Amino acid sequence: AVEVKAVNSENPLKVISFNITVSNNDTTNDWSARRGAIINFINTEKPDVMGLQEVTAHQLTYLKNNLSGYDHYGIDRGGSNNGFERTSIMYNTATVEVVDKGTFWLSATPDTASKSWNDAIFAPVEGTPGAMKYHRTCTWMKFKRKADGKVFFYYNTHLEFGYHANYNLGQTAREKGVALIVERVKAKATNGEAVIFGGDMNQIANDKCFNPLFDNGFVSGRVTATTVTSEQNRNSITWNDYDASNRDKQENNNYSPNSFNMIDHFFLKNCNAMEFRTIRDTNYGGELKGKDNGSYMADHFPILITVAM
Repeated sequence: AVEVKAVNSENPLKVISFNITVSNNDTTNDWSARRGAIINFINTEKPDVMGLQEVTAHQLTYLKNNLSGYDHYGIDRGGSNNGFERTSIMYNTATVEVVDKGTFWLSATPDTASKSWNDAIFAPVEGTPGAMKYHRTCTWMKFKRKADGKVFFYYNTHLEFGYHANYNLGQTAREKGVALIVERVKAKATNGEAVIFGGDMNQIANDKCFNPLFDNGFVSGRVTATTVTSEQNRNSITWNDYDASNRDKQENNNYSPNSFNMIDHFFLKNCNAMEFRTIRDTNYGGELKGKDNGSYMADHFPILITVAM
């Protein structure tokens, strides 16, 4: 049996997962109107590690140039490093150091740039049977915390889209993608290290696609966190579509573990969740106003967790 090391709650690790929203020619929700608030947000929270989804090269350049002490790693999902979006990980160089890192594709050929698994069903949003639109990646990094030398892994992904259009669409790719990530974790984290897995999962928290995680010792960071702003915040939507009040009203399971638009998650192994927050109640000075007069950094709310390990 793997020995789980004693938990140190005096020096928690702060981690953020954030679908920052791809910046391709979107003038309505333009990056220039959102980026200042994102900088304010990161400077306020000062995460040790932050997993980003949909981030492009110029967004990463802006973040690095306007933040002090942060670096990043990630390969774009086309594999050519030509600016396409990626699942990059940003990290605080003052608090953690990089031990190892890598990117793999959620596909049958994970070590080469490739599209994810297809569904057999007709895909209404694609127009062809089972056509998966994008390459899907998982970026991982092995860190050593400078304060105490503890080693941990962070895995960051953006699973296949489709759940919102049709429950079954993309489900094959999500199920096989999570299973592949679990196998990769098992191959790397062999000495009882803490593992944090986060991202835009494009699926509700209780879906069966996450069973490989639970079967291999992971727990939900959202569910197991001992401190929350409120139970409503714990179970908030994370996809807001720049119109959170409307999305809240559309919820069939509003503010519940089965919240339809709660699709960003953390899963933890060999560490404990202390605090969980959906970042939706603070205005960080963004210029972009949603239909409910809120201020939006992206079409997803970031999620934040502090971890004892």
